[in-house]
Amino acid sequence: MAFVQSVYDKRHEFFKRFGDEFFNEEFWIKLSLNQNTFFDATLCAFYTMVKARCDIDDNEASEIVFNSMKDKCKNFPSFDDFKQILNEKLNETGSNSSSDDGIEKGMKAFEMLYMQWELKMVDEGFIEN
Repeated sequence: MAFVQSVYDKRHEFFKRFGDEFFNEEFWIKLSLNQNTFFDATLCAFYTMVKARCDIDDNEASEIVFNSMKDKCKNFPSFDDFKQILNEKLNETGSNSSSDDGIEKGMKAFEMLYMQWELKMVDEGFIEN
């Protein structure tokens, strides 16, 4: 995924809108319970997408992901706890991606959904292509 200037320019509002539309209130609960690698893959793919599309550092990408999810998801942690969990999930998915087809498929599925949503934002005039 490459940098997109129009996404970068509206990054806070853009990804907040994405979070409101994409995540449900049970997402964080299920991720916390480690019920499914799908949730880990989705969180990591979202973080990776934010970082790549905006070409920003780890801290800013983490803050954007946090702010995009915190109002929507139940039992959401503080930023410091979120950051620790995110880092753990990134390490887990990074070390397991070659051996866990489910994580790889989950990340690819998220990427496809995200790209469809980004195209929808272009069609609606929210961002430029």
